[in-house]
Amino acid sequence: MPEVLRGMLLVLGVAAVLVVQVSVAGMLALPGGGPDLVVPLVVTLSFLRGARAGALIGFAVGLAVDVLPPADHVIGAHALVLCLIGYFAGRASERAPGAVLSAAVVCAVAAPLLSAALAALLGDPRAEQAVAARSWIPLVAYNLLTVPVVVWAVGRALGKARPRPAAVRMWRRA
Repeated sequence: MPEVLRGMLLVLGVAAVLVVQVSVAGMLALPGGGPDLVVPLVVTLSFLRGARAGALIGFAVGLAVDVLPPADHVIGAHALVLCLIGYFAGRASERAPGAVLSAAVVCAVAAPLLSAALAALLGDPRAEQAVAARSWIPLVAYNLLTVPVVVWAVGRALGKARPRPAAVRMWRRA
């Protein structure tokens, strides 16, 4: 698949996930506010594209989440969290491709914690410990349930394009 077509498919897929997140998943009356489809998407794309692209994708998707309604938080908070998550997931896939599942679990657990910590650091009144503790467990569970589905779907859509580790790329050039 040509790179331009793959990029357009990526942008359309991210836009579709953002629309579904805001219109469907955000409106569900589930504990913790419902599943966050954006974290598994960023983790998956970072696995497929690497650390640098994962950080950029995480930042761009996070910024889009920050400005989509209902934007009731500090703009840039999701961008920072998803940038860090994207970088970590991409780095994990570059260093140890067999550790993708464990890295996905770490990202699924860390994303809500990073969001809550950043909200508390910025003085968000909704970031009380009791509220964060009650909503953290369902958010982690939703992330853990959706990561395998999103990894499979995005892998199928993008043709399982895996980044090659830097050592292999350098070895091939020599």
